[in-house]
Amino acid sequence: MTIHDIFSRLEKQCADSLDSIAFVNKSEYLSTEELKRIQDLVVRQAFVSVFTEWEHFLEDATIAYSLGEPSIKGGLPQRYIFPTDEDHADRLIKGTASYPDWSKMDVVKRLEKALFENGEPFIRALNGFSSKYTDMKKVRNVIVHNSINSREEFNTLVRNALNVASVGLTPTEFLLSKKNSDHAFYRLYITHILNAARMISEYENT
Repeated sequence: MTIHDIFSRLEKQCADSLDSIAFVNKSEYLSTEELKRIQDLVVRQAFVSVFTEWEHFLEDATIAYSLGEPSIKGGLPQRYIFPTDEDHADRLIKGTASYPDWSKMDVVKRLEKALFENGEPFIRALNGFSSKYTDMKKVRNVIVHNSINSREEFNTLVRNALNVASVGLTPTEFLLSKKNSDHAFYRLYITHILNAARMISEYENT
């Protein structure tokens, strides 16, 4: 699979999720409890789908670059491993772990530094939005797990991103909200992921 194909798949998921959320982000979806539930389900699923596709992107791009695939702009990272095919690359990348956790930024950074010189083209892109990614993961975790810890972390995010009075918002209400004149949080977060993926995909040798 080429880097272009891998990026295009994530790009499509981002576009689909943005369209889906925008479709239900209308006053009519607040008119009845049934429509509110539909809005909630759509927003949650659309957001988590982007997060999941981002993890697939990281894994597939790492495999592709380790096989010597060029970036969309023809860049070739300096790699430390030279697998013969995707299965071989997958085994080398996993190492002794049954499955690398692509949702953990620190794990991904260590892995990329072990596979590529200076961890490029991943490190700069990941460092560029690490704080926003941490926020996104808190929203994703409360949607997927809804544990006491995930709810506490989410409430802290809401307090810091908005204000104390906003604590108690649901994940959907938070994602659809905005601070001042900015875009809604769901659009900001998805844009950050897409920009990081584009930076990784359009790597150029210096």
